[in-house]
Amino acid sequence: MAELIPPGPIPRNARPVLADSGQSNQALSGSGVQMLSVITPQAEERALTTKSRMVAVDSCLPCLCDFDRSVTPFPPGGGVAAVESASSVSPTLSRPTVRTPHSPVFIGETVTLKCEIENQYRSLNWRYQWANSHTSVLKSGHYTINRDTLTINRVTESDQNKYWCRGEIQGRPQTSLSSSTVYLTVKASPRVTVIVTPDRSVFTGETVTLKCEIEDQYRSLNWRYLWYKGTTEVFKFERYTVNRDSLTITGVTESDQSKFTCGVERDGRAQTSLSSSTVDLTVKALPRATVRVTPDSLVFTGETVTLKCEIDQYSDWRRYLWYKDTTGTLVFEGNIYTISSPSDQDEFWCRGERYGRPSSSQYSDHVTLSVKALPRATVSVTPKSPVITGETVTLKCEIEDQYRPLNWRYLWYKNSTAVLNSGCYTVNRDSLTINGVTESDQDEFSCSAEIHGRTQTSLSSSSVHLTVKERPTPEVSVWPGEDVYSGETVNLTCVINEGVVSSWQYSWNKNSSPYNISDLQNYTIRSVTESDTGNYTCRGNETNGLRYSHISDAVTLTVSGASHVNMFGFNMITFLLAVCPYLIVTVVLVFKCCRLRGETSG
Repeated sequence: MAELIPPGPIPRNARPVLADSGQSNQALSGSGVQMLSVITPQAEERALTTKSRMVAVDSCLPCLCDFDRSVTPFPPGGGVAAVESASSVSPTLSRPTVRTPHSPVFIGETVTLKCEIENQYRSLNWRYQWANSHTSVLKSGHYTINRDTLTINRVTESDQNKYWCRGEIQGRPQTSLSSSTVYLTVKASPRVTVIVTPDRSVFTGETVTLKCEIEDQYRSLNWRYLWYKGTTEVFKFERYTVNRDSLTITGVTESDQSKFTCGVERDGRAQTSLSSSTVDLTVKALPRATVRVTPDSLVFTGETVTLKCEIDQYSDWRRYLWYKDTTGTLVFEGNIYTISSPSDQDEFWCRGERYGRPSSSQYSDHVTLSVKALPRATVSVTPKSPVITGETVTLKCEIEDQYRPLNWRYLWYKNSTAVLNSGCYTVNRDSLTINGVTESDQDEFSCSAEIHGRTQTSLSSSSVHLTVKERPTPEVSVWPGEDVYSGETVNLTCVINEGVVSSWQYSWNKNSSPYNISDLQNYTIRSVTESDTGNYTCRGNETNGLRYSHISDAVTLTVSGASHVNMFGFNMITFLLAVCPYLIVTVVLVFKCCRLRGETSG
């Protein structure tokens, strides 16, 4: 076999090498490049070799592979050119080391394989070729060849294969050398999930931790984590704390409710960027406590108030806490808080605690107690006392206006004896009605009141004296008398001697007719005739009031026709009465005149 001696010393037993990083020849963790050595028989004794390396690298970590002897021919089935050389001419080269990448290759990454010759021979004019198990690799598709470098862009599972390279010095085909094979393993990207603690549904005020988790076999890789709320990247600020694979939200509020995702990428390898599926974080308000107050309205001095803390959701509240005033002082622990003689404007609120989630309720709204002095009760009488027998009298128990809407219960007393519905007495809550009052009803009346179920609210009015007087009977006087003659003038007067009613209106009736013949106190009949004969009665009605008198006893007016003598005598008397004043004046004047003359002559 002919020998080809390149310029300079060519060491014996020089070997082509496919290298990654100079570490041992082994498979990557989970995926990557597997380094293989293949020895050809032609290289057993003598071969013209140089030491060659092929380096397979991903986007940031190269892989080195070392081969002990000459590799399979390039293309497969070929060999290297053998060179006859004395052992004294070729010094032994040191064995290269094999370095494997610390991480696998994932779909979508860019992988770079580099064919390296030992440093002292790199200056020679080498020409490189690449091949895999199937064929020679040419620059096409997502394969890029740049002299000693093969780049696979956006690697896919179909790129998983054995790769090797060959180098020969241009114009010296006998110097052709092939590396051993590198097995490129391509893995699917690992799954990324978000774990939420304590749960995806949380309550306001809780602390939430979201953790970005990668499949177990890939966790040891050098990942960089990114967090997103919606589409906005989350950084450490206020209540948000980012610590590599964890995002912690303290004191969560309803504004934190959103969609969260995490993204990961291996440091320096942007093509490994991965994103988790979206996690919906739901934030619910804590159950709200409410305070029920008994009594549920105004509180009066001396009453006992009961406060109850109620929480509709859940039933296993282990304790209830009560706070007072704006200082938030804890004053009591328990579901029901009883206060004796509270002060006006005291302010209270509560909250609950339980095991499990949620561990606490919201605070209740503040409840302000309004404590007032008991109101006064007074009794009013209609019509006003004194009253007249036979009337209907109503006594009313009155509470101050602002307290009337409360649910009062009333009791009535007549001279300290409870009055019930009986006979002429009718009790209707705050009213006592006496129908057809008699003099026996004249007495002291009072009322008391209390709010239903609140005995401490009992109050009593002062007494009212009810005076009852007999209904008056009018008296009728007739002038000149009950027996008159036709043509005379008759005056009938209705007199009511009673001091209860200050002003009366009168009505006159004749012979019990339903029709009034006059509404004046004095009824005058001029020039009576026999037709005016009859029985006359009168009655009084209170002016602008309801009271009335009895009907008077009847007065019988008798009208007779007059005789001539009587008429003459009557006319004479009438004439004398008419002229009598003038005669008397004349006599007096004559007497005084005579007396004056006598005194003058004397």
